[in-house]
Formats: sequence, structure tokens, C-alpha cells
Amino acid sequence: MTGSDPSGSGRTDIQRPPEVTTTTDPVAFDHREILDAIDVAVVVLDLNFAIASFNRPAAEALSLANSDIGRPARDIAGLADLRSLERWCAHVISTQTTSRHDFQRKDRTFVLRIAPYLKGDSLAHGTVLTFTNVTAFRASIDQAIYEREYTKAILNAEADPLVVLSQDLHLQTANRAFYELFRVPRESMQNTLLAVLENDTFDLARVRTQLQKTIADGTEFQPFELEHSFPSIGPRTLVIDARPFSLSGYSRPMILLSFHDVTMRKEAEAANARLSAIVQSSDDAILSKDLNGIITSWNQGAERIFGYTSDETIGKPVTILIPADRAGEEPSILERFRRGDCIDHYETVLLHKDGGLIEISLTVSPIIDEHGTIIGASKIARDITERKRAEEALRAADRAKDEFLAMLGHELRNPLGALASAVGILDLPESSPHHVARARAIIDRQIEQLSHLVDDLVDASRLTSAKMRLSRQPLNLSRVVKETIEALRTRSLLDRHQLTFEESQVWIDADETRIEQIVTNLIGNALKFTPSGGAITISAWSDSQDAFLAVKDSGVGITVDLLPTIFDLFVQGERSLDRSQGGLGVGLTLVRRLAELHGGSVHAASDGAGMGSTFTVQLPAISAPNATAREPISVIPAERKHRRVLVVEDNDDMRETLGVLLTQDGHEVHLANDGPSGLQAALTFRPDIGLIDLGLPGFDGSALARSIRAHDQCKQIYLVALTGYRRAEDRLRSKEAGFDELVVKPLNVNQLALLIQRGNR
Repeated sequence: MTGSDPSGSGRTDIQRPPEVTTTTDPVAFDHREILDAIDVAVVVLDLNFAIASFNRPAAEALSLANSDIGRPARDIAGLADLRSLERWCAHVISTQTTSRHDFQRKDRTFVLRIAPYLKGDSLAHGTVLTFTNVTAFRASIDQAIYEREYTKAILNAEADPLVVLSQDLHLQTANRAFYELFRVPRESMQNTLLAVLENDTFDLARVRTQLQKTIADGTEFQPFELEHSFPSIGPRTLVIDARPFSLSGYSRPMILLSFHDVTMRKEAEAANARLSAIVQSSDDAILSKDLNGIITSWNQGAERIFGYTSDETIGKPVTILIPADRAGEEPSILERFRRGDCIDHYETVLLHKDGGLIEISLTVSPIIDEHGTIIGASKIARDITERKRAEEALRAADRAKDEFLAMLGHELRNPLGALASAVGILDLPESSPHHVARARAIIDRQIEQLSHLVDDLVDASRLTSAKMRLSRQPLNLSRVVKETIEALRTRSLLDRHQLTFEESQVWIDADETRIEQIVTNLIGNALKFTPSGGAITISAWSDSQDAFLAVKDSGVGITVDLLPTIFDLFVQGERSLDRSQGGLGVGLTLVRRLAELHGGSVHAASDGAGMGSTFTVQLPAISAPNATAREPISVIPAERKHRRVLVVEDNDDMRETLGVLLTQDGHEVHLANDGPSGLQAALTFRPDIGLIDLGLPGFDGSALARSIRAHDQCKQIYLVALTGYRRAEDRLRSKEAGFDELVVKPLNVNQLALLIQRGNR
């Protein structure tokens, strides 16, 4: 070879031996008839790469004619696409080897084989080209490849892991999902045992057992669930299934093993179960209906609220729950749903199975299918009957509060007006001694009434907040009633009524002060609502277990509608502001609470307006103690002394009036208006008695008392705490601060004199 063309398209000159001559004589070739009979195209090229000979199949395949003999192969149209043909032939001649090449001729594919043409001298006299038509063969291979790739693509697109096993449970092939799930390399899994997938938690023993049985006797594989936590995706629930199958050309069947992930389905089922449990356990009624208003579901809450079971309602129209006067409500709701309108939360009234009406708070929501179409509605109905009652009770309480505030203003202005008038009388220069005495009596009486009002309010508050404490002792109930009656009589409160007391020996274990309150309030209530000249009868008796106190009057009576609430706070039989009776509607509430605090009760009875009323208190009775009456205590008046008194009070009027009263009584008085000045006065004035307000500026009365007690020269001072509060904790705190006594304001002259007397040490 003297030259070469890398592309194979140029001419290749071959240096030939001089004794070799080219011949194109067809007679020189033997077996022509045989070559024509075979189905392979054969072309012989001489050493110059010209056509030397060809058989009939070659003429047909390459469009050759006899006139082409002697022509260079490169000039033959049928061989024009073989641009490297001369280079290939030169290589075959020089190496006396063969070569193979693919050759495409129109729509046919050939395998070109080039071999040296050898004669007896073992020299290459040219090349023999054979063209084997492999079009159909290649097409079948391509189809097989396509089908294989198509199948592989389908398997890899499958989300469930799939693996093909041989009869001895060796892995043959698997899809992509399988390798991703088990995190095993594709290359190392070929023909490995199924057992390599097992580890400490992923047990495939059941799979292997069933597979072996299926292989042995054809038993159908029973799918089952298996839970496992995979490193790549976490906990999963798999349904494992297997099916045998056969391949053409294989005598032994294979097994397709699948792992179907049902985790989401299981989670959805669990979520639905939880939701169903929530719906069923809800106290609210939860039901659904279609767009025709037919009930499709009904929970236990609905059964409790409406009285129907699910069997009685499902398939029935929801209108069975709707009162006749609200018949148009449901069609309107359904029509709005069909239009896709939003239904706001609203309140309505629905029917119970027994025909009763139920106040309902209703929430309606659309039910939407997977296509986004509204197919029905769900309703959550909450029974708000109790809430409505509570709201009405709150409104009633609010009205009672407003009426109470109005009455409070009335009750405060009345004594204040009387006090102002009495003070005006005292200011008149021409007032007679009689008028002055009457004015003083009015002032005393109105102050007592104001104190009583304040005490009632404080006691009501303490009872409501459960802060009242009892000091119990054996008590003769009849004695307490008699003493209360006498106290009222001395104040001329019984002068206009006929009061009778039917007594007997009745003993109770009680707080005397609180029993006095009960008696005073019941008699005061009878006096208030019984016209002048009316009769009031008080009775006290007992049986083997209980003691009873009854106060009966011939007054205005109690209406039927008022009886159930007569003991409620701020409730009175007559509510107009121009009524002649006083009071805030607190007294009877105190009676009930005090009776209950003693383990008893109180009951009101009346035949109606104008028929009078009877209030009966029932308390636990006890046996009479050994001493059935209290011995009178003789009080020997202490020798009156003039004392040094310190008054520490920030209210100017209170401080001034106390100073005047004490000075007029002959005592030496020093006044201070805050904590620091009070302490300075205690250290320099050295009083015998200190009257100290608890609410002082600078530092309060308790701090002042502790500071005074910290000095040895002040330890003998009798300290009295003054307060506007009446709480048990105030008394305890005052003792802890060093006070000897606590007194609730206001102080009258007699109280002041007793305090000074007790302070005589």
C-alpha cells in the first residue's frame, strides 16, 4: 500500500508483484452456478479494487450489471456509500485477514464480510465481498431491545418496589423503587438470595415460608402487612404479595414479589377513626345532609340533644328538626349552598323528639367531593339553652344591680337629708331645748341607720366570698329573741305594730351576734312591709332534732312569682323608688346565708299579695346545758381619770371631732394626721391611749403601731386601731401589729368613753 485516505473515500494504490496479472475472464471462476443459488450477495474485486465478478443476489441487491465488470468499485452506485471500502480491502490483502462492517442499502441492513481471494500460490489476488442481509434479524433484535426497555421503563415508573425471584429465591432483577427502598446497589444484587434483605427488624421469614409453599405445591400466596422503619423514608406499612409467572424458553417459573406501601392509607384510616371518635364523643350534635336536605350522618351528640337515634334520622329530611314557624329557614340555607354562598354561624331554635324547643347555636359548612363540587352540608349544633338561661340570669342580675344602686342612693340620701336638716335646726339661734333634743335624736337615729346599711353590705360581701367565721357557743334562742325585741322597743321601732312572742326553751349551738342579725332582719322585714297597726307574731320551738324560729306578719304579702327569688341579693317585694320602706334588699339574703352557715335553712310562705307572710328559720337543736341562764354581770364603774390621748387620723373632720369630744371630757389630747407625725408625737407626748387610723399617709397605722411598740417607753400605751372595714383578717393583722383593740368606724360618744375606760391601766 503506497498511500491511504483516513476517510476511506480516496483511491488506494497497491504495489503488486510483476508476475501477477489482472484478469477479468469470468471463465476463470468456478462454481458460478453455486454462487448464484445462495441467498448471499458475493462480489469479487481484483487487486485494483475493480469489479472482477459477482453473483445473481449481488446483482439484485447492489443493482450490478455485466457492464460493471472492470469498473472501480467506487464508481458503482450500489457501493458508493462504502467510502472506506478500498482501505478495508487493502488491509485485508496485506494482512490476509478478514473484516466485518455494517452496510445500509436503502431500507435493508447488510453485514459486509471482506476476505482475501487466495489461489493455489497462497497469494491474495483480490478480495471477496459477501453481503448478508440482516434486516429482519436486526429488526427482531431492535424490537426485543425496545420491548425490554419499554418493560424496564414501566417497572421503574411503578412506585411499588418489585423484584423477580427464581425458584430458589435468588434475586434476578428489580425496579428502581426496590433499590431505593432497600438501599442496596443494583450491581451486587444480581442472583443473590432474598435473605440478604433481612436485618434485625425486617423479618422476611414469613415471606420465604409462603414463597416456598407456593413453589412446592402451587398454593396461592396470601398477601399480608408488614411494618418496618426504613433508613431512607422512615416507618412504613407494606402489603407484601407474590405471583408466579413463566418466561418463554425457561422451563422453571419465576416469582414476582411486590411491596405495596399502604402507610398513607393506614394513616388516613387512623385519622378517619380518630375523627369519627371525636365526632361521636362530641357533646355537640354533628350531622350531615345532602343538597336535598336528607340526613346522611348522625352522631351520639345529636342523639343526646334531639332525642332521635341514627336509625330514626338517617335517610329522613332534616325538616323533622325544624319548628313550623321556621319552615322557610332550611330551603333558604340549601339554596344558598347550591349557589356556593358562605353560611355564617347563627343561632336558631330546633325541635326535640318530644316536641320541645331547643335553643341552638348552629355552624353550617359545605361538604366538597374530590372534584371540588359541593355535594352536601355538615351541621354542628350546640345546645345553648343553659347559656341562654345564664344570659337571662345575668341580665336580671344586672337589672337588680342597677335597681340596687338606685335604691342605695335613695337609702343614703334619706338619712343624709335628715342629718342635714337636724344640723340646720342646731344652727338656728332661736332653737328651743325641745327642738335641739329632737335634732340630736334624729342625728343618732340616722347615724345608726347608716351604720346598719353599711354593716349589711359588708356582711353580704363576706358571706358571698365565704370569709365569715362563726364563734359558736350554746345559745338560748328565746333569750336572744327577747333581747332583740327589747332593743327594738327601746328605739321606739315597735310602737306602731302589735308584736307577740310565743317563746319556749330552745337551745342551739350558734354565734350569738349572727343569730341576733337573723332575728333583727326578720323582724325588721316584717316591720317594713306591715302597715301601722298590723300584727307580727314571733314563735320559737324545737323538736327532737331541730330548732325553729318563725316570724309571721299581716303585711303586704309576697306574690307567687317573687317567692322563688325572695332571698336573692337586692331583691325586694316593692321596687319603686318612692316606696316608704327602707332597706337595700340585703337583709333576707343575710338571713339565708347565716342560717346555711349554721347548718340550717330558711323558708318563706305567703298566700299572695295582701295576705301577709311567714319566714321560718330551721337550725340544728342541742340539749340544754347545765347552766340554763346567764348570770347577770355586775359592772363596777372604774374610777374616772383624765388621760393623755393621741389621735392619729388623716380625715380632718374625724380628727377634729374626736379631739373636741375628748377635750370636753377632760382629757389631754394631741392630734396628728399621718404616720411620721404620729410616731414623733408618741415619743414626745407619751400618751396613755392612742387612737390610730389604719389607713394613714406616710406609713400606715399597722407600721406606726409596730414602730411605737419598738420603743420601751411606749410599750404601755393602749393602742386602738380605727378602720372603716369589718374583716376578720383586719382584726388579726391589727393584733400582730401590736394593737390592743380594733374598732369599726363611726365611733359614738359611748364607745369613746368605753375605750378610754378600757385604756385605764
